[in-house]
Amino acid sequence: MLRIKAEDFDLQHWMRLNAHFPKGKVAEYFKTEEECEQHLFHTIWKLGYLCPRCDYEGDIWVQKTRRMYQCPNCRHQYTGRSVTDLYRKRASLLGCFKGAEWIIASMAGGKFSTQTIANFSKIVGLSYRPARKLRLEMFEELQKPMGGFWGTLLCDDVIDEYAYEGDRYTELLEYYEIDDPEDGLSKFRK
Repeated sequence: MLRIKAEDFDLQHWMRLNAHFPKGKVAEYFKTEEECEQHLFHTIWKLGYLCPRCDYEGDIWVQKTRRMYQCPNCRHQYTGRSVTDLYRKRASLLGCFKGAEWIIASMAGGKFSTQTIANFSKIVGLSYRPARKLRLEMFEELQKPMGGFWGTLLCDDVIDEYAYEGDRYTELLEYYEIDDPEDGLSKFRK
């Protein structure tokens, strides 16, 4: 459960992020890890490719068998993950996308007290400790304007302040087959 003070909670921010999420669920929008990696790569280099080592701008070489990219100038090989905070993380991109969706939907629905690490680890597909660390990092990033890295990666560019369609939290509970989280918290509220 996240420990958030009432004065630190900005419901409008979370509702805005939720409104810019693609229609449907992330699992329906991105079906494979390759689709997620492609989306990550195209989001990072929207304005054109730039080598992380030598700042070469232009075309790059794609190594499809290893899912890597190579700079033709300095021959540096890199992936979409290696230039982000996901470098050396075990979590799958699809799991991270689902986790970001879970955080945004639960916070926009005002259900942040039911957001447990057990539920998050089930969605992301990690054990407790890495899931806890990933959730804290994601939450900090999502609190930034426009959702930081995860917001720009998953949310639409079109800003519509009034596009909030309601609570997606209960829909996600059913989709990820998570039992009612309120039952598990009742023993801690004594």
